[in-house]
Amino acid sequence: MRANVCTIGSFASLTGPLLCLGAKYVKNYQKLPSSADPDYREWRRLLDEYPDAKNAPPGEKQRMQVLAEKFKDMPILRDADFRKWLNIVDEIPSVPIEIGAYLDQCSQEKRKCIKELAQRYSAILTHDELAAMFAHETGHMKNYDIFRQIGRSLLFLSSAVLAHTLAKELFRDPDMVYYAASGFVYGLDLKYSRQIEMQADAECRLPQYLKGMQEFQKKCFVKDLLESTNSDFQKEAAVMLQLEDVISTHPNFARRLDRLQQMGPQINYQSILSKTANLALVGLGMFAAALHTYFVVSELRSCLTIN
Repeated sequence: MRANVCTIGSFASLTGPLLCLGAKYVKNYQKLPSSADPDYREWRRLLDEYPDAKNAPPGEKQRMQVLAEKFKDMPILRDADFRKWLNIVDEIPSVPIEIGAYLDQCSQEKRKCIKELAQRYSAILTHDELAAMFAHETGHMKNYDIFRQIGRSLLFLSSAVLAHTLAKELFRDPDMVYYAASGFVYGLDLKYSRQIEMQADAECRLPQYLKGMQEFQKKCFVKDLLESTNSDFQKEAAVMLQLEDVISTHPNFARRLDRLQQMGPQINYQSILSKTANLALVGLGMFAAALHTYFVVSELRSCLTIN
């Protein structure tokens, strides 16, 4: 019985995130090998040097024929602009402040080019990046985040409505209390959600996932940085590192990328809450919902009695 419950819980924990993953990321996946593959890098180099294979020297031409057969299922590599984007991503550092400094040193024309390429290609995932996405979503499953989400939602939503119910007896304007309570608990909910996302990122600390997640976060951060300002990119990157996006369920890419730089396989990242605490949170949420239901039913009974 316990095994079945664990299986159902694990399936539910993983299915929701993976459905979101499929809708947002899998549709943009390109069958690109790891950037560590020497043949892959050589193929990109040869395509850059000889867009028309007829102009290549005999030795290079023969090599291009071999690589063309190997990478025949990856026609996007024939796109010169996409290869330019890959080369730029390889050239850009992975530390947020250094990314800002890199963009400050670029000419205005080059920054415009990077911005246009980021808008077109930053959503395209390579094999390494998609593997990192799956590792992140698996982190949600291992941390029992589905239980946390259920309990958190019940607790926070019920708390706000419960505050409104109690305020009817204590304040002249209960609606203001409700709005204030709702804003407060919603802010807590978002802050907790950002912590959960950081924790799921920790699943990518292993070398086989870390590089892919760094590349994904870097591309997204470069796109965000170029869209947020036209100058002083290093200063803007520092501001993003210091400030939380208080109205978002996810930390900004500067903070996530910075956290990735601090990760290592030797560090044991524990879940924010243990399994017992997660289940207790669900129970507390259900209790708050039941208490709210009791107050609502009592109020309805009073109205019916009066009538």
